Amino acid sequence: MLRNHRGLSFFVAITFALLAWPLNAAMAQSPSPSAVQQAPISEGETVESVDAPQDEPPAVQVKSDFAILIDADTGAVLFDKSAHSQAYPASTTKIMTGLIACENAGDLQEEVEIGAEVNGFSENNITIGLEQYEKVTLEDLLYGTLLPSGNDAAAALAVHFGGSKEGFAKMMNDKVAELGLKDSHFVNPHGLTDESHYTTAYDLAMITRAALQNELFAQVVSTPEYTLHKTNKRSEEKVIYNSNRFITSKESVQDYHWSAVTGVKTGSTSAAGGCLVTSASKDGINLIAVTLHDTSKGYEDRWSDSRALLEYGFKELDTLALDELSFDPVSATVSDASRKDSENGTLMLDLKTSGVTISGLRKDLEKIRKDESKLTLIPVINQGKDLVAPVQKGQVVGSCTILDGENRLAVVDLVAQRNVASVEGDPSNPVSSLVTDVTASAKTISLRNLILICAGVVLLAAVLIFIIVRRRSRHAPHFHARRRRSGYYNYHHR
Repeated sequence: MLRNHRGLSFFVAITFALLAWPLNAAMAQSPSPSAVQQAPISEGETVESVDAPQDEPPAVQVKSDFAILIDADTGAVLFDKSAHSQAYPASTTKIMTGLIACENAGDLQEEVEIGAEVNGFSENNITIGLEQYEKVTLEDLLYGTLLPSGNDAAAALAVHFGGSKEGFAKMMNDKVAELGLKDSHFVNPHGLTDESHYTTAYDLAMITRAALQNELFAQVVSTPEYTLHKTNKRSEEKVIYNSNRFITSKESVQDYHWSAVTGVKTGSTSAAGGCLVTSASKDGINLIAVTLHDTSKGYEDRWSDSRALLEYGFKELDTLALDELSFDPVSATVSDASRKDSENGTLMLDLKTSGVTISGLRKDLEKIRKDESKLTLIPVINQGKDLVAPVQKGQVVGSCTILDGENRLAVVDLVAQRNVASVEGDPSNPVSSLVTDVTASAKTISLRNLILICAGVVLLAAVLIFIIVRRRSRHAPHFHARRRRSGYYNYHHR
């Protein structure tokens, strides 16, 4: 019996030793908190973060409730006053109306027959005097919408391109989504007040930036005055003037004229207050300023606000070549990588910054030059899908958005640092493949799962030991009785 128990003890010790070996190995391979490597990057993950900026006194005193100044070339925000707060846009809505019309216009001399959509505007609503059944060129409707801000012309464009006011509103909102904007919704082409019709200074700046990239739109909004052609309802030509005081040729407002201004649109209603979107260019710098909800008498502050913003931008805007900075590479995991891959499918990606220039306020760019780690990087690998081998060195496998706080500075490509071969290129030795597959599978077992497996094996071993001991205990009396009958003990005890 003593030998039997010694054997069982030896068996138990061996069992626990075998179980402890993989557990200890797993513990040894599990990294300490200070040694944890960067996890594979997924869409929207932030690699580096920046502390919230300290509040600073505003560089420009703006009286309008909502305002923004951006670099028209890069979209960089240079000044922000409640720019993401929703507001009524009034006739600055027509920037979106004009953009859609310009994008869909064919022959500008095409005649459009005016329908009932031009009826129902009050005397307080600006129109260019269109009548139902009047035949007007597409060009006249476009200038009539964007220069004097004719609501009837905007309605005619909406029906012509959208089939109805509602159909055109859908086109407007589809464009909002296409531009990636979140805080705008349009229900009409002219901007008359509606609770469901709103935007923000930021969204309006981005809509304007997109519109100015359309040559026809840019040409129209920069025009001081325009002559409407004769029609079947009007026997004489009619001169219309740009409502933007910075541009218009009207003698009464020539004190406001500013040669740097290139567009774009005015607007006002009692609910929206005074609104103004202005684009300007000087010494190679292109800016867009938006002011909304000016409540001053005659909505005069929007003009001084806009000029102050633009002059500030011309003075303080600076540029920075991204290749002057140093960015850490981004880590990604490659699926179906070769089993012989030296990094087990981990791939480092470089930010392709060569030739990319960002813009911003001089003081902000100086801070970035001193410490680029303050920037936030948001990488997107393979458009959010799995990155699958093979991958070639230098291959573009994603993009990375570079942010300074909430201000997007640039989007650059992510390129592979090395080649990653595919598992399909590995030798097809079945034994080798099996061993490799088992090894690879073992590596993927988490510590938690390994502990559960070990516990199960221990339990199973304990049950087997119990069964063996109990079985031997039951058979021991019969075993000794047979030996006594056979004289075994008498012989061995002589």
